[in-house]
Amino acid sequence: MKILSVVGVRPNIIKFVAWSRAIAKFQQQYAIEHIIVHSGQHYDDAMFHHLWKTFELPDIQYRLNVGSGSHAWQVGMMMIELEKVLMVENPDWVVAIDDVNTALATGITAKKMNFKLAHIEAGLRSFDKSMPEEHNRILVDHVSDLLFVPDQQSFDKLLAEGIDIKNIKLTGNFMADTLWQSISKAGHCDIHDTISKYALSTNEIKLTNYALFTLHRPSNIQEEHTLKKIIQFLINDWGGKTDYIIWPVHPGVLKKLKETKLFEALLKASGHIILLQPVNYFEMLQLTSHASFVLTDSGGLQEETSILGIPCVTMRENTERPITLKENGGTNVLVGNDINKMDQSCKQAMNCVGVKNNIPYWEGNAAERGLISLFAMK
Repeated sequence: MKILSVVGVRPNIIKFVAWSRAIAKFQQQYAIEHIIVHSGQHYDDAMFHHLWKTFELPDIQYRLNVGSGSHAWQVGMMMIELEKVLMVENPDWVVAIDDVNTALATGITAKKMNFKLAHIEAGLRSFDKSMPEEHNRILVDHVSDLLFVPDQQSFDKLLAEGIDIKNIKLTGNFMADTLWQSISKAGHCDIHDTISKYALSTNEIKLTNYALFTLHRPSNIQEEHTLKKIIQFLINDWGGKTDYIIWPVHPGVLKKLKETKLFEALLKASGHIILLQPVNYFEMLQLTSHASFVLTDSGGLQEETSILGIPCVTMRENTERPITLKENGGTNVLVGNDINKMDQSCKQAMNCVGVKNNIPYWEGNAAERGLISLFAMK
């Protein structure tokens, strides 16, 4: 059987690691030929290729080299280039991952050419149509032949949308597989060494307790006044919380900070903000697992903190991962970019001991369940 998997951005890799390892485990038993395609949606070494090497993943056979552009242009160019690859390879299954433009282009192209399509991380819904990812995930789900869902809530959402129950497989979270496979290696990363290696400033610190901070969502960075409000909160209103904030800065956000002069303000702050270049996955996992709490707008960190039992304050109005919310047994609270809510929730997080969310099927075997269900449908 020939399986063709398409990846495009850093978060894809975290799920793909589990998928690739499951395929390797059963490769001989099921006579699997695995073709890997990189769309080029992320092409920065720090954001993609370095992470690929970190996990020692197999060689990529096809690079579409699409690069940046508008959503429509990016998806269109991916479809044109992917069509050429599918014509040559003629796979039994095409696999789309996540909810990014790469997944949308993969789903549409595969179905237009009548290939069977599987979707990793199906059924997530934020119900926020202003998010491009929401359009992508709905469209990919509704053209897929096999949908790998991370939790029961996602399963139920797909049923409610009219998707045939026989095509939905409650596999669990592929990201959780990679986390559990990586936690031991992450434990060997020294946080002080990580700070020294990636520091964007030269402040001397004696690290005690810290909050981990990340930021990249357009809703938080596109409008200068919103971004400035968040930065001023970190600089001026952090008293009474952790001694330090550790912030691995997304390259696009760093550019924005420098354009708006906010980077200079951060460097001149009282020394409690530690700015880092992007760190590798294992270093980030170690930073997350030892944080007092996490303040973020990331989707993946909402899941990782619930698994690890770390309080999480999410700067979003909604989440496509409600299983991570406190009311559902997770460690996550939503605050949007309301500074008062942010301040109150961060203070509460300081006094909160997270409880690991023992979500069914998040124990580390999701990818294997997905692969077995794919063979059951051949």
